[in-house]
Amino acid sequence: MLNSAFRTDTQLILARRMSRRAKARDGRSSARSRRLKRDSGFTLVEVLLVVVIVAILAAAVIPTFGQMAEDSKDATLRGNLQMMRIQLELYKSQHRGMLPGENGTNAIFQLVMYTNDAGDV
Repeated sequence: MLNSAFRTDTQLILARRMSRRAKARDGRSSARSRRLKRDSGFTLVEVLLVVVIVAILAAAVIPTFGQMAEDSKDATLRGNLQMMRIQLELYKSQHRGMLPGENGTNAIFQLVMYTNDAGDV
């Protein structure tokens, strides 16, 4: 009997301690959660700073893309001219040295005349 009473008293004491700790923890965690909720957003200054940095980076990168587009157009044009020259030379070799339209018009001959073997103007 003494043994069961001791167990009951011990269990009661342990239960009280655990409930006090739980209450203290809940109080601390609720204070933390309130503080985190209040401090979890960005300030206006932080948002504006990020926007300014992104704008500076965009201003530095966009002209580069514009120049790349111009360079690619030039490279495409040069490639097309070189391919036309190669095709005209092939036609000339297959048709006894005559270019297409050479019997009266000079448009294609002039095109070949203004480019070198590499297709450069």
